[in-house]
Amino acid sequence: MSIGGGAPRRPRDVGTEEHVPPPTTEELTVSHAALDGASPKKLIHFVHQTQEARISLTENFDSRFSDLVTAGKGEEYPQLVEQFKALYAACDVSLETIATRLASIPAGQAASKVVTSIVLEERSRADAHLQVQVMRQHKSVAGAAGEEGVADTAEPISNIIRMPLKPSTAECSFPHWMEKGAQVLYIRAPFHPFLHGNSCCVNVRQALAMVEANEKSHISKIAELEEELRAEAADMDD
Repeated sequence: MSIGGGAPRRPRDVGTEEHVPPPTTEELTVSHAALDGASPKKLIHFVHQTQEARISLTENFDSRFSDLVTAGKGEEYPQLVEQFKALYAACDVSLETIATRLASIPAGQAASKVVTSIVLEERSRADAHLQVQVMRQHKSVAGAAGEEGVADTAEPISNIIRMPLKPSTAECSFPHWMEKGAQVLYIRAPFHPFLHGNSCCVNVRQALAMVEANEKSHISKIAELEEELRAEAADMDD
């Protein structure tokens, strides 16, 4: 999908859907030609196009993450994250450009604020999604260990979430890149889930449930904002 008639979609190699290459940043960037003279209602349409493209992007990201896990190539995860960070950033730039255009039109100023809120929520959701990916892998590894007689309910926090007890502001920024060790993807996250006294242990299932709930809260907020945007568009003239 190209946003607003932007760069044409590249031909895809024949293959299964999960191996379809992700779009380029050009394909995810809204066309300035399409924005010129566009009505507020049309601009909002471009917002929804961008959000649809973002959903497909996340599906592609998850598929590639799964491929790395299956192939035991966890050391390639940071490069995968960097690749998709650039693509998500292109979606954000498109929305920010649309928000600026809306803000310049009296009838679109309220919608502009909603679009800006969507961008902020999407950035938080993207960070939360990385946490979910890695914690799901930890749960999978812990579960396999449990089948071999090792309990999966009290992993040392150093084996799951690596971070200083009093991180600096810089260290709190997410993501801290993943490290490969003992076939487990490690991550330093900006929180201490379910610490147990001084033992610094964490319940893998509870930690996963927490990061999943965090991501779902952002998804719900984004859905509310998108619905608010639809209501704004319904009140506008074409």
